[in-house]
Amino acid sequence: MSLISQDSDDFHQEQVAYDTACEEREKFRRSPFVSAGANRDADSWLYNEHKETRSGLQPPSSPVFFGSRDDASGRLHVGYDGIRNDAYDVLVVSWKAPAAEAFYGATAKDSRGLISKRDYDVAAHRISSIEETNFADLLEEIKALDATPMDSGQATNQDRVNNSDGLLAALARGRTGEMHDIVKTIQAAQSGIIRSPHNQMIAVQGGPGTGKTGVALHRISWLLYNVRDLNPTDVLVVGPSKIFIRYISGVLPSLGDPVGPGGVAQISVSEAAGIASSGAVDAPNLAKLKGEGRLMGLLDRALDARVVIEDSYTLKAEGRYAVSITSQIVVNSLSSSSEKSWKARRESLHSAIYQFSKIEFAKLKSFSKERAAATGALPGKEKIDDRLYGVEIREADVDILVSKIFASLTPTALLAELFGSQDALARAGGGDFSEAELESLHRSLPKGGAGQIWSDADVALLDYLHERIYGRANKRTYKYIVVDEAQDLSPMQLRMIGSKSSNGHFTVLGDLAQSAGTEKITPWAQIMDHLAVGSNWSESIERREESLLIGYRVPRQLFEFAAQLLKVAAPGIEVPRAIREGTSNPVITVSTPSDICDTAAKAVATYVDKGLWVGVITPAPLLEEVGAALTDNEVEWGYPEDQTDHSVIVLAPQSAKGLEFDATVVIEPADIAADPNQGPRGLYVCLTRSTQHLTVVHSKAYLPLGLPELQKQSQPELPITPSGSPDFPLILDDILETASGNLAEFIKATLAPDVWGAVLSRVSELLAPEESGDS
Repeated sequence: MSLISQDSDDFHQEQVAYDTACEEREKFRRSPFVSAGANRDADSWLYNEHKETRSGLQPPSSPVFFGSRDDASGRLHVGYDGIRNDAYDVLVVSWKAPAAEAFYGATAKDSRGLISKRDYDVAAHRISSIEETNFADLLEEIKALDATPMDSGQATNQDRVNNSDGLLAALARGRTGEMHDIVKTIQAAQSGIIRSPHNQMIAVQGGPGTGKTGVALHRISWLLYNVRDLNPTDVLVVGPSKIFIRYISGVLPSLGDPVGPGGVAQISVSEAAGIASSGAVDAPNLAKLKGEGRLMGLLDRALDARVVIEDSYTLKAEGRYAVSITSQIVVNSLSSSSEKSWKARRESLHSAIYQFSKIEFAKLKSFSKERAAATGALPGKEKIDDRLYGVEIREADVDILVSKIFASLTPTALLAELFGSQDALARAGGGDFSEAELESLHRSLPKGGAGQIWSDADVALLDYLHERIYGRANKRTYKYIVVDEAQDLSPMQLRMIGSKSSNGHFTVLGDLAQSAGTEKITPWAQIMDHLAVGSNWSESIERREESLLIGYRVPRQLFEFAAQLLKVAAPGIEVPRAIREGTSNPVITVSTPSDICDTAAKAVATYVDKGLWVGVITPAPLLEEVGAALTDNEVEWGYPEDQTDHSVIVLAPQSAKGLEFDATVVIEPADIAADPNQGPRGLYVCLTRSTQHLTVVHSKAYLPLGLPELQKQSQPELPITPSGSPDFPLILDDILETASGNLAEFIKATLAPDVWGAVLSRVSELLAPEESGDS
């Protein structure tokens, strides 16, 4: 890599090319629509196309290009917008166009036919620097470094050589509270995923700082540009929280793609059913239970229990004349429509009863006519028969009977009735649930569900009931769906999102090592299976998994500190390599429980004085106390949901996922790891939110991960490195030391020395990894 001299003719010619492209872009922005003289419909289409193209242009202050690619045919500049002159010569190609693929995908091993590529720094439409990468020279440099093979996926010397100073400078840039596009810094592995065919389901595994969220959003923009029948309103993005959705909300508009009404839909998982949760929080075990696939059987049986089957039924025509309906009519109708929605089954039963009643009532009138003829001499008989002849079976008569058999239902009313009744839960259990599980589902609820506070787990159940009652055909579906942080979603939540797809085209992304809680990690293949439950495309869609193994945003020192957790928290998950050197090591600060919030606030104040965007991650019980301490230290702050411009955000661990800050202060990591909703993997998330600085403030051992029987025992104080020291303790060593010490003390206190060996041998057997085939 080399810098082009600002005094060279080459540099001057690049500025001339830039000025020409800039002039042509602004000329097009100002240009009126000129009719091609086509018919009215074609002219209207051309006008809208012209209008949309102009509205999608980057603002006038935006650089017209940021890169270029050189091959045997010459140089092609790459920017946000495609730009041509009046002669239709291409001056700049859009980053989304096929011609730009080589700019992103070229590496030393596979240059894609390029001789070189250039990266430009531009300010106020003046080029300040040009960095050129010559691929032949690059390959020689890598060989000289004796690097590992290019396709090994490891960040070694070759990765550092491949990454330009411009990339590293962009990554080191401060956060602003909103995610920005990564068009200038897209790397080869990321580009391959962005430009993958649209008609498949892709799962992207990527650790902290690998750019997976940016990749998914840029993939949407690329698809909207390249897939002809895909419109913004056909695309859905589902994120873990409203905070996360707000964080990413500006990326697609910055790429020229609309969001919101008339554009790409961006929603949190709690909003995916159209019945937003009201903030109720389930205990971890209850949330897990509600998220299991067997809840579908429970809800199906609860629905079936609402059908009233009797030996016979009586339909009264106009409330006066009775027609007997046998139970077999009802049973046959229900059997033939068992796979349909409640509404469809109700309509089917209505039709069956209506047709049967019409035939039976016709027979009754025919019999009455014959009887009237035979008894015509009897006074007054003709009048009775006249009244009967004028009577018909009405839809309203059938509705009355059907409502007694198949009551009208709403999802909220049914779920409230089910959870509010122990008897209803017992009947719907079907032998699939223990008494304790059914008891945990039971709670007192308002009749009909009115005013009920639902949890996120309830939302997925309500969505399933909505589908079972009204049918999937009534659902809003999308042609392309992106699901971020998918590793945290339950089977029921995944099924809910999957039901919104019309074709199975997904980008599903996350990090299995960041899976919330302490449960066994769900592999990507199983996550994709859950998305396909109940779909009509599950067997035909191609599935594949991709991995992003290079971490760009989290500094190496901070990432390696946090990654020690993975040997305990996520064994077997391939760990990405962080390639960016940070400016500081993690700072570990010890405090007392009474002073810990004030200690943290002082650390925050130091970062604020440096003009940094700071995230303060604390166990939920300390949120208010931390906020008060910040106020006492004259630090302006806010919660994520406040939607303020404060440079300090205080948040609980579950709200931190997917966010980034210049500096992060993590409080009481032991409590975060001990929370069953978070576990060690949750702590790993908290420790990897920073792009520059990390401070850990604690009054306890890092991770109280001793045996469950020993959790109540006091934990030994671990060695603490003085605040500000460049050295920091190894979390894994602390875990091993604490757990081993606790186990040894327990064995000594309860067992005779002659059985210690046998006990340890048995412990090793119990801790042996499960067979790989066990899913």
